[in-house]
Amino acid sequence: MPRFHVEHPRSLRPTKGSNPPFQAEKTPLAAEPPLSAKLCERMPANRRTPSSSELPHRFPAGALAVLAALCVAPVLAVLRLRAEVDLTIVAAVGAGLSLMTFGVYGLDKRRAQSGAWRVPEWLLHACSALGGWPGAFLGQRVFRHKTVKVGFQLVFWLTVLAYEFVAIDYLLGWPILGRLK
Repeated sequence: MPRFHVEHPRSLRPTKGSNPPFQAEKTPLAAEPPLSAKLCERMPANRRTPSSSELPHRFPAGALAVLAALCVAPVLAVLRLRAEVDLTIVAAVGAGLSLMTFGVYGLDKRRAQSGAWRVPEWLLHACSALGGWPGAFLGQRVFRHKTVKVGFQLVFWLTVLAYEFVAIDYLLGWPILGRLK
């Protein structure tokens, strides 16, 4: 039996003073009266809100700007180290770790959608902590993966903040971490 809903066409909605196309039946107290209803026209199809994975994906425009800003201090710190380390090796390792981490996020997202065994969260965090946090940042946004889980995001952002803190402290001559000697 069809039911009335706000989304029904206006012409089918009862108005003040009109006779509604249903009848209430007497029932015992504390029970909902059953309603019998008839509609003259066909009802619209049920609508539902699509899930986020069904919506067309658009990469957030500000994400690259945020990533670039987050990379400033670590890149400056590495450039300052150029007398002590080979920049090509550091750049290759950093890019490789980020690419690997990005790929692991993509793999975990595919596994989540297919119901297969998942990549453990500790591995995603380990990839970020080893230097792949830029790839993790992009992977979260490109694949829309692990962006809502508060505990996961907390650990991820603490990792990013640790990289920022060490880089800035180094650039300033170790005023904070230098006291730990």
